[in-house]
This record gives sequence, C-alpha cells and structure tokens, in this order.
Amino acid sequence: MQARPLGTAASGKTMFDLFEQPWTLVGAAVLVLFGMLTFRSVLPEKRRWWQLALPAFIVMAAFGTDLLVQTDREKIHALLKKGMKAVEQRNLDALAAIIAVDYYDSFHNSKHYCPVKVLENRCKANRFNRL
Repeated sequence: MQARPLGTAASGKTMFDLFEQPWTLVGAAVLVLFGMLTFRSVLPEKRRWWQLALPAFIVMAAFGTDLLVQTDREKIHALLKKGMKAVEQRNLDALAAIIAVDYYDSFHNSKHYCPVKVLENRCKANRFNRL
C-alpha cells in the first residue's frame, strides 16, 4: 500500500477539513442569521433574544475549534520550525527530542549519533557560505 500525501483521500482528491477552515462555519452562521431574521419577521410574536445570539455563538465556535484543535499539518509545521530553530541555535538536546527514539539508518547507528553529524555538516555549510 502506497502512502498518500497529507490531506488527500484514497481517490486522490483533497479532503475537506473543518478544523483548518473556520470560514465554512462563518458562512453557515451567516445563513443561520438570515434564517433567524426571516423567522423573526414572519413570526414577530416568537422573537427571542437568543435567536440573534445563535449566529454569534457559531462564529465563536468556529474560531474556538480552529485555535484549540491542532491538525496534523499544523503539528508538522510546528515540528519543522522547532527543528530548524534547534539547528540554527546548535541545540543538540532540542534536535534529539524531535528525532524518533528508534531511528537508525545505514550511516547513523542511533538517534544520538545523528544530531552531532547534522550540526557538523551545518557548521561546515555555514563556513562555506561565509567565504
């Protein structure tokens, strides 16, 4: 079974993610507002204060879920930023924390050996860039 790119379905189409797009719920809140205004104008004796608060609650829920839920894409971006910052600051502990515990490849015997080589190569690249 072949791995799919992040955010794609088995058919190859991009999946819809409500947590990455709060504007969908904002659009729904506008439709609810129009529905409530129509209901209130047709049946004025049924007017209640919460009918106008409902669209505002939907908008708050949309942005609240966007802030509270961290999607896979946001986790990956945060991890990449953390890794880039660790390499720039030459922080081996922070870099080792983001590498998998059971990491190994044909060149590195374990994850503890890998960050040292990465930083050595980064320092060499910085020296060549300064020349």
